[in-house]
Amino acid sequence: MKKNLLLLMVLALMALPMLGRPTLSVRAHGGDLRNKISLKDCRGLQELHVSGSVDQGDIELIRQIARNEGIEEQYHARLEVVDLSDADLVHCNHTFPSGAFSDCSRLTEVDLPGNVRAIGHDAFKHCSSLEVVRMPATLDHIGRTAFYGTALKRLRMNSVGSIGEYAFGSCRSLRSVTFMRGVNEIGDNAFSGCSSLTSVEINSDVRYVGSKAFDGCSSLQELIIGNIGELGSFAFAGCAFTSLAVHVTGDVGKWVFSDCTSLSAVDVDANFTTVPEGMFSRCSNLTDIRLPEGINAIGSRAFDGCTAITDFDLTGITGIGNYAFANTSITSMVLSDAITRLGHGVFQNCKKLKHIELNLPMKTIGEDMFSGCEKLPEVQIPSTVTSIGTSAFKACKGISEIVLPEGVTSLGNSAFEGCSNLRAINLQNVSTLGEHTFLECAALTDVELCEQLSDLPKGVFESSGLAFVAVPAAVTKINKYAFKNCKALTEVILGAGVEKIDAYAFENCPLKLVRSRAVNPTADKNAFKNLPSGCSLEVPNGTLPNYMKSGVWKKFTGSERSEGTAPAIE
Repeated sequence: MKKNLLLLMVLALMALPMLGRPTLSVRAHGGDLRNKISLKDCRGLQELHVSGSVDQGDIELIRQIARNEGIEEQYHARLEVVDLSDADLVHCNHTFPSGAFSDCSRLTEVDLPGNVRAIGHDAFKHCSSLEVVRMPATLDHIGRTAFYGTALKRLRMNSVGSIGEYAFGSCRSLRSVTFMRGVNEIGDNAFSGCSSLTSVEINSDVRYVGSKAFDGCSSLQELIIGNIGELGSFAFAGCAFTSLAVHVTGDVGKWVFSDCTSLSAVDVDANFTTVPEGMFSRCSNLTDIRLPEGINAIGSRAFDGCTAITDFDLTGITGIGNYAFANTSITSMVLSDAITRLGHGVFQNCKKLKHIELNLPMKTIGEDMFSGCEKLPEVQIPSTVTSIGTSAFKACKGISEIVLPEGVTSLGNSAFEGCSNLRAINLQNVSTLGEHTFLECAALTDVELCEQLSDLPKGVFESSGLAFVAVPAAVTKINKYAFKNCKALTEVILGAGVEKIDAYAFENCPLKLVRSRAVNPTADKNAFKNLPSGCSLEVPNGTLPNYMKSGVWKKFTGSERSEGTAPAIE
């Protein structure tokens, strides 16, 4: 009985290794691994150790085992660990093959051969459980998307010459990256989308950091890096830095630090003279900015959305790009005559801007220039200006009066739309108006239009406060919605040149009198939609019968003027 019990204990002890991870260790000789592993060996296999030497065919066999390709279900492996550290890679030019273990979703740990110098593209792509890869000191290049979408948690290497595009893209578990002796080139999107990455340490100079290299690394707070030779566009966009200092010796791309919403202080030492386009766009906490000496221009949208910026020193600046300071909290700005280039929308939606001086010889107030500057009370427009661009003063609710220089002849679409407190503007020399130029200017009750004005565009005075309007003789057409919803408009004089009045041009206007000098203008049936009953129509002598042939004019109480014309427009 005692002998039987002892035998059972011995058998149990012998069985213990079998209860652990099913493991297979083999020694290969460059291409003969297939002869060393049987189907029986694959059954339930979780860990594989290969020594000796392996070639591309052997790597392909391991991938087939890991993915159970061509293996009957009863022999399926569950391969999680592959250790090739005691093997040399042969016949592959020291390059771990492209796509070697791609889509091996069970793999969690891999040790590469000790003589590998390069990892091919897609080598471990979509190995969604892969947490650990041990790379040899000989490694010099990591190929495109080599580890894309893996579960790597830490990356620590002595050095590597270059990292390809998307090499570690979307490695959402990756927390830290360290290169003890540095890296020469970090490719485009190399670490983009690594949303858990908190620190990057590169203990050397880097020749190239590619476009979007760390784009979307929304947890990246710490960057230790030497001099950067060239910094690509969007390289650190969307990172979580609170402060940052970088030295760049070469070109700097666009939107490099855009959407770094936690960034409050930045020190950029670089050779550029123009702050690149979108460089700090939407860095909403940025207040402390140190830029290289010799800066003479601000690129388009360079500080757009930097809502913590309240002022900016423009000393030495000669050019400001489109929307450069849009959506900031700047309260006051003086533009000197040193500025020779001023883009569109420079101060768009600067809702705290209260003072602006335009001391430069500009010809145009550009598109969107002050759009949305709702606290701006006044603007003195330089005498050199000849045109006001589209939406230039749109929604400037604080402006009550605009004095246009004599040379201003053109106002763009929506130029003053939504200026709800605008009470006075001189239009005597403005021969071109845009669509919706004075839309919703509720306080604007009276305007004198230019005699050379030939067209009243769509919605030009829609929902304004006009009580009276005299249409100049040169106007041939009154377009849709031109005076729609002008709730105070009771009297209109139509100039002699009016030939056509479009639909809804005077919809919902409480008209009492329309005086026309035109002989036979055509009007859409809805031109005067919701016309009050009893509205009078005065037309040139002898023309009333023609008017009354049209249904729309029949809505009026018509009469002719004995002198043959309606009153001249004063």
